[in-house]
Order: sequence, then C-alpha cells, then structure tokens
Amino acid sequence: MGKTLVPLIVALLLIGSGIIFLLYNLGLLGDWGPWVWSAGFMVGGLAFLGVFVADRQQWWAIIPGGVLIVMGIIPLLELFLPDSVTGSLFFVGVGLVFAVLYLLRGPDRPLGWAIWPALGCCAFGLFVLVVSNIENWAAFITPAVLIGLGLFIIWQAIRGERRR
Repeated sequence: MGKTLVPLIVALLLIGSGIIFLLYNLGLLGDWGPWVWSAGFMVGGLAFLGVFVADRQQWWAIIPGGVLIVMGIIPLLELFLPDSVTGSLFFVGVGLVFAVLYLLRGPDRPLGWAIWPALGCCAFGLFVLVVSNIENWAAFITPAVLIGLGLFIIWQAIRGERRR
C-alpha cells in the first residue's frame, strides 16, 4: 500500500464533500440531498475499507470506513424513521464498527480493547433511544437508579455470603 494512497483518499473526500456542500447550499440538489450525501459517505467508507482489504495489517482503516458507511446510512433512514430513532442508530452503528474490530482480534492483531468502545457506543445509543422516546424520562430514571442500587446491594450481600 503506497504511502500516498491514504492522503489521496482523504483529499478526494474533502473535495467531494466541498462540492456536495456547494451544490446543497445553492439549492441544486433538491430532494436528492440525502441520497447524494449518503452516496458520498458510502463511497468514502468503501475507499477506507479498500485500504484494509488491500493490506490486512491496516486494521485502523475499518474505523473511518465503518463510521462513514454508518453516516451514509443515517440520512436514508431519516427518510423513513423519526429523528429520535436515527440519532440513536448512529451510536449503535459506530458501536458495531468497533465490534467488528473486536471480532478481528488475534495474535497478530491485539484488538481486544475494541470491545469497550463497542459496548459504550451501543449502550449510549440505547440510552439516547430510551431518553428521546419517553415523554417524562426523568420520572423513570430515578426509580430505575433506586431499583438498580437495591439489586446491587442484594447481589453484593449474596456474593459475600458465598465467600464465607
């Protein structure tokens, strides 16, 4: 993999994004705006994934590639789903990108760390989904925290009894 390929990909993505922004701001995209943005993000994502396919040691390319593909899917989902759902799906999608990295771990690829951003992003996405879809979510958080603390104390007590 030549050292000039990645900067070339980034440069072309920046130029393409600038052109799309200009066309969008001039009102030339019309109803095609979400489709054009999606295509642009997906092409960029596929370009980065191509870096990984060409050289399997370049696992880092999965992160920008996967995130760009997720960003390409979200505008299309916004055509059919409410914003409260698509916002959470973005974080779940990013979490899935890191889950893929975690699944690719091995002796030559120490990627065990990727489980933490995967779990964190997916959990945050689910949190955003719940919070944005419950009218008075604060009324549910306090009871949930109290119940969770009570269960934790019971679990600690049971665990302590087993150790004796």
